[in-house]
Amino acid sequence: MANQSQLSRLKRMIKTLPRHPIFEIAEQTPVFVLSEQVYSVGDGRASDGEDLFEKKRKTKVVKKPLIKVGDFASLDDLVFDRANPDMAGISKYYVQGVQKDLAVLKRLNKSMDTPQLIFKQVFSYLQDGEYKDKVTKLLEVKSKERVAKRNQRTSKLTSKLEKIAGEVVSEVNDLISQIEQEGKSGESGKRSSKQRKLDELFKYQPARAYTGSSLFGRAINGKNIAIVDGVIYNVILSNGAQHDYKLQVGKRKFGVFGNGNGKIKDLEERFLVELGKKVRIDALREHLSRDKIIDLLRTQDAELLAMAGRKEYQGEGFGFTQDEKGSYYAYLDFPAMAIKSEVDENYYLYDKTKIALRVSKNKGNLDWDRDFFMVDNNGHPYVHNKNQRFAKICQGDATYSMPTSGKDVGEVIVKRLRKMKEVLMFGYTWRFFDPAYEGDNYGKNYTSHRRDLSELQKMNIPIIVKGEIKNDSRW
Repeated sequence: MANQSQLSRLKRMIKTLPRHPIFEIAEQTPVFVLSEQVYSVGDGRASDGEDLFEKKRKTKVVKKPLIKVGDFASLDDLVFDRANPDMAGISKYYVQGVQKDLAVLKRLNKSMDTPQLIFKQVFSYLQDGEYKDKVTKLLEVKSKERVAKRNQRTSKLTSKLEKIAGEVVSEVNDLISQIEQEGKSGESGKRSSKQRKLDELFKYQPARAYTGSSLFGRAINGKNIAIVDGVIYNVILSNGAQHDYKLQVGKRKFGVFGNGNGKIKDLEERFLVELGKKVRIDALREHLSRDKIIDLLRTQDAELLAMAGRKEYQGEGFGFTQDEKGSYYAYLDFPAMAIKSEVDENYYLYDKTKIALRVSKNKGNLDWDRDFFMVDNNGHPYVHNKNQRFAKICQGDATYSMPTSGKDVGEVIVKRLRKMKEVLMFGYTWRFFDPAYEGDNYGKNYTSHRRDLSELQKMNIPIIVKGEIKNDSRW
């Protein structure tokens, strides 16, 4: 799953770990591996009844004590204890790469619903630091009815996360199986004619595939071997006198034979391969279990997850809502304002409302409509419909100045909403911005919005007059 560059670096990191004791001892003295027990040659002459190593020379036979170093399990544990601090860092590096390759967090993005996409892609351009500090409070639910709805959303969310986690775990298990099979090709290489003759002479039988848990045992495929002067030899049960090197452990006698079955550096390389496999498999099982994946998804963005399934949300000056058909709209709050008509020189008040773009989910992204809508129709001159909710806003010539590009779709939506807010506040052409002119042309009851200037001044809202703005605009 990790790419070649990652695996190459991982291999280099594995090589920096402390060496297995067998390889360190073998640099000083012969080492013998018999039935998962490891022995080395001691000093002095072997005593009667003592395990021994026998070396035949031209004129004499040298017998030395055979010292038990340990078994596979204890020596492997020693390796892990010495390497544990460094292995933790290697595991973290590997898992980060696998998470990226598996696109664990991107799966959450792909599974997001429309409210979550609005929150992530649009709101990120609207919320400041103060807002982020308040999000948790804004998301708190107090009424029993809303608590019940939240519990329903939580249940749906949990099911979604479990589904994603199940998909990832399945792929992780496949990856573990692939790693376990790496390098498993039985007895490595074909034996030469000379080796086959020796096999027949000494009744040598290739070892069966090793099924134990020892990494060193896997590296040698569970065979009995001798490491002498950096060369690997086979060891077999034998009572014959043909061997230059013989061993006796208890009542069992062994012979070392062959012209060498490889060098110690090759065996150490195979051990490092097995160690690398263990590091990767343990890392996957520890950090990418089902529970860990769900925790990773949950903690990645708790606020984002809380948005799942919501029908509406009100932030500070922005939010999203649904119409009666279930379509979603991202909106900006629009303040109360007044316009002075040039036609009759009266003042007209328009209540605060929300201006919105209809958005929809398209795979892992948002699509937006080119039309703008007013969630609560306040009678503004650019909304020609008399009383419909989610009424279409007339863009007129402003259509051509509306932003269509940005860093991403979220920024485009925000730029368009802000531009429309500006258009509604100041107009793109005065003629149809004039309440009396627009009202007469579209048969609207525009006089219901008429207010005295003194009343508007007390309200401290912006009053738009052709060529100027009266009062402080706080939008």
